[in-house]
Amino acid sequence: MIFPRSAPALARQRLPVRGLALAFLAVPLFVLSSGCQSLYFGAMQQMGAHARQLLVERVVLAKQAQGEAQEQFKTALEAFRSTTDFDGGELEAYYKKIKAEYDRSVQRAQAVESRIDKVESASERLFDEWQGDIDQMSDPSMKAKNSELRGDARRRYAELIAKMRAAEAKMAPVLTKFKDRVLFIKGNLNYAAIDSLKGDLASIEGDVGALIADMQVSIEEADAFIAAMGGTQAP
Repeated sequence: MIFPRSAPALARQRLPVRGLALAFLAVPLFVLSSGCQSLYFGAMQQMGAHARQLLVERVVLAKQAQGEAQEQFKTALEAFRSTTDFDGGELEAYYKKIKAEYDRSVQRAQAVESRIDKVESASERLFDEWQGDIDQMSDPSMKAKNSELRGDARRRYAELIAKMRAAEAKMAPVLTKFKDRVLFIKGNLNYAAIDSLKGDLASIEGDVGALIADMQVSIEEADAFIAAMGGTQAP
C-alpha cells in the first residue's frame, strides 16, 4: 500500500513479510489464544500462496506456449507437404513460404523452452520456501502433515516437468529436418530438387505426429497439475 507523504506511517519501518512470519514463530503456540492462532496460520498460508500462485501462473503460460507450438508445427508440416503436389509456379515464392514456417517454428520452440525454464525456477522457489517453513514448525503432527502435502505436490510437479521436457526434446529433431529441407531447396531451386524430397516426407510426418502427441500429454498433465495445486494447502 502506498501512503500519502503526510501520513505518519512514512516514518515507520515496516518489517518484510518474511520477518513478520519469523516474528510469529518466535511466540510459542501455547501462549497464543485461538484467535491469535488463526491469525498466525492465516499469515503462513498467505506466504505460501504467493509462491504457489506464481508457479501455477507459469505452468499456465508454458501450457499456452506448447499449444501455440503444436499449431505452428502442424502448419509447418502442411507447408512441407505441399512438396508432394507442387505443380509448378514460382520456386522462389515456395522457398520463402517454407522458410517462413520454419522460422516461426523455431520461435515457438524457443518460447516453449523459455516458459518451461521459468516453471522450474518458480518451482524451486515454492518448494524451498515450503521446506523452510516446515523446518521452523514446532508441532510434530502439523509438521508431518505439511511435509506430506509438500511431498505430494513435489511428486505431481516431477511428473509434469518430465512430460514437458520430453515434449520439448522432440522439437529439436523436427526442426533439424525442417531446416535441412529449407536449405536443400534454397540451394537447388528447381523442380527436380523439390520432387526428390517426396520420399522422406513420411519420416517428417511421423516425427511431427509424435511431437504433437507428446505435447498434448504435457498439456493435459499441466491441466491436472493446475487443478491439484488449486486444492493443495501450501505452507
